[in-house]
Amino acid sequence: MKQILPAIFFSMLFMESYAQLPYSQDFEATTFPPTGWQTFPIGSPINWEHDATVSGYGIGTACTSFDNFNTPAGSYYGIRLPIMNFTSVSQPYIRFDIAYAQRINSASDIFGLWWSPNGTSGWQNLINYSGASLVTAPATSVLFVPTASQWQTKTRSLSSLAGLPLVRLAIEDDCNHGNKIYFDNVIVFDSATVGINEIIYSNQLHVYPDPFSSFITIIPDEAQTIYRAGLYDITGSLVAAIEESNRIFRVENLSGLPEGIYFLRLDIQNEKPLFRKLIKIND
Repeated sequence: MKQILPAIFFSMLFMESYAQLPYSQDFEATTFPPTGWQTFPIGSPINWEHDATVSGYGIGTACTSFDNFNTPAGSYYGIRLPIMNFTSVSQPYIRFDIAYAQRINSASDIFGLWWSPNGTSGWQNLINYSGASLVTAPATSVLFVPTASQWQTKTRSLSSLAGLPLVRLAIEDDCNHGNKIYFDNVIVFDSATVGINEIIYSNQLHVYPDPFSSFITIIPDEAQTIYRAGLYDITGSLVAAIEESNRIFRVENLSGLPEGIYFLRLDIQNEKPLFRKLIKIND
């Protein structure tokens, strides 16, 4: 975040607009940037945009992306998250889905995570991803469009920001005229209260219907033995669970749940738990 802007009295002006944790954004709505977000450089005709061509792990209909493939090298482009208050947060984390393939014969683009103590200036880099730490699919000579399996979930501790009264996070694309980067399903949460630190997303599970309304049916692969299924809301609270010895699981009586995003956790014998993002709708 190399851009420095005046920030006098910024925290006072935005005290009423803090996003509450856990905070999530899946970019499904057509309004872009979402409420509280901001693309930069401000007013630039080239920037991150709403992308309805793909979605994280093929679940949903949209994400946000930046097109390095058709952008000259040498500039940076970012999108800022809403302002947050970490005063009572002891174990802050950010988690997001990302997809990227390096362009053959081009340098890797750089995806950075930054933060500001006032929302407009004093930006500090938390981590940069590039090359092997960024790619989720084989290199290609054409514009990259990820399949459902060419996504990766990254989880990053924000422990250095715990207890701060004002935090604004941002992601930044440093363009090397490489390939398109896709970003989706960002969640900022306090691990001390949510308690789900490591998530392995899987799109190989046979789960239907999706979106669901009143029930979910899960059919594991032949090699998997699932002994528990749990459904969590966006805050990490368990809203439904079932334990069975049968291969086919059916989680029922879900019609009373509000519409929105949920996470299905499957505990599998001799394996790490698998998670699947689902969408709840009402009939």
